[in-house]
Amino acid sequence: MKRSIALIYVCLSLYCSYSQDNLNQSYTDQISQYHKLSDSASKSENYEAAASFKLEELKLLLQFNQMNQIAHCGERLGLLYYHLGNYSKSLSCFQKTAQYYESAREYFSYATIKVNEANVYTRLGKYPQAIHQMKLAEDVYIEDTLMNANQLVGLYTNLGLAYFDLPNLDSASYYYDKANEANKIAKNQVYTAVIQNNRGDIYLASDSLNHAEKHFNSALEIATKENYALLVATTKLNLGTIDTKRANYVSAIGKLNSALSIYKELNSLYFLAETNIALSDCYQRMGDHSKSLYYLKEYNQLEDSLKGAETLDRIANLEMEIALQKEQQRYKFMAQEKELVETKTKHQRTYLYLLVGLIFLGIVVALLFFRGLRTSLERNKLRAEKLEQRQLLLEKELTFKKKEIENFSTYILEKNSILNEVKTLLTKIQNESPNSEHVKNAIQAVRQNLHIDQDRKQLDLKIDQAHQEFMLRLLEKHPKLTKTEQRLCSLLLMNLSSKDISNIMNVAPESIKKSRNRLRKKLDLKPKTDLQDFLKSI
Repeated sequence: MKRSIALIYVCLSLYCSYSQDNLNQSYTDQISQYHKLSDSASKSENYEAAASFKLEELKLLLQFNQMNQIAHCGERLGLLYYHLGNYSKSLSCFQKTAQYYESAREYFSYATIKVNEANVYTRLGKYPQAIHQMKLAEDVYIEDTLMNANQLVGLYTNLGLAYFDLPNLDSASYYYDKANEANKIAKNQVYTAVIQNNRGDIYLASDSLNHAEKHFNSALEIATKENYALLVATTKLNLGTIDTKRANYVSAIGKLNSALSIYKELNSLYFLAETNIALSDCYQRMGDHSKSLYYLKEYNQLEDSLKGAETLDRIANLEMEIALQKEQQRYKFMAQEKELVETKTKHQRTYLYLLVGLIFLGIVVALLFFRGLRTSLERNKLRAEKLEQRQLLLEKELTFKKKEIENFSTYILEKNSILNEVKTLLTKIQNESPNSEHVKNAIQAVRQNLHIDQDRKQLDLKIDQAHQEFMLRLLEKHPKLTKTEQRLCSLLLMNLSSKDISNIMNVAPESIKKSRNRLRKKLDLKPKTDLQDFLKSI
């Protein structure tokens, strides 16, 4: 279970003042009012109301095409959907906003969006994607560690969370240490509490209950003082889990119910699901199977709500866009109809001229529309041709890299084979002349050259560069593979035999056979499935 807290933060520019010059005054007042209502609801952690107000604000902004303000509003809306557990809507908001910030070269805001996208991927269990997004943000933040201290704390905390869920506890601990160092500059008590809670999670995962309890209590004390309800509930959930493990069931149920009450007020679906499964586990250990089943059903319903909302969300978005377009068309039609009626009552000839003018205007608009459509089709065709050329270029480059790897591996095999033959020959000469100091030195030089792994490191680097996408897909499906097993997969992908691989890795052929058997078990392959064919299918 994931009981850690991700740091979600927003650029200060979210709380911006809207331009009075570009917007109609009445609409400006409405937008400002929705902005304040959403901000107030968000601060009181009423995320459902905050999202509703923010959506109304966004609808008004879309009518005026104020892209910068729309981007800020979309970013904030994505954060609110994240808190509500609506990850498909949240990710959609972040991705659209990131496209704008990247095109506008607002790299700091772009980095912030990448971190928030990573938090969504973490919640969805897509940890390689989450880590990739955060690495993109890190490249921006580390340019000025003093100015970006708060962002670095959040970034490293969320990297630790992603590695914790892989699970890779050593890497998680490493990034929590980096977050703690960055927080010495930021001096943010909420960040301190979050780091303490997430460190407690590492100890809980290692069954070091006393250390875990110490960190959770420390986090609870700070969260209570800072009035951070979400973290208060999360620490109680974690402390309740410790009591369950210790068989302190009455204490555990009290803490878990307290957490459940807070999460219901916050309408946090994700943590509501986590608390229900924790209560189900507690009652099962107590032997109360009816209550255990009740909370298990609650958990399953919440899980279905979290994971099955994507299609409904897309439909809702489409319906909202269609409704907005229809509303705009209705207003336009009403205005035209009113104008025509007024003109008809004044003068029949004016009405006739106006009608002819409208027809002419319609023809012009239609001609312009079809001209624009033709231009768009030509541009799309040209873009497709460019993409096809780029794809061919990339395929040629990949083929070249693979050929380079094959040539380099052949070179290593031939070099090691020659050195082994020379060593064997020199050994025979030594046996015939055991006191020859030169022969001994030659054998020692050959033996050392056989164990020098500089060439092999160069080969590893070339393989990593050529098989980068393959390794990402492999680790996404089989994240528990060791570095040695990953390297074996890359070499097998090149159709190398076990003997060739043993020469390259400088181990006995029997070791390679054993490694292949262990790899087949980890990949859960059937006896008739060919290992190399399986790897190529990835």
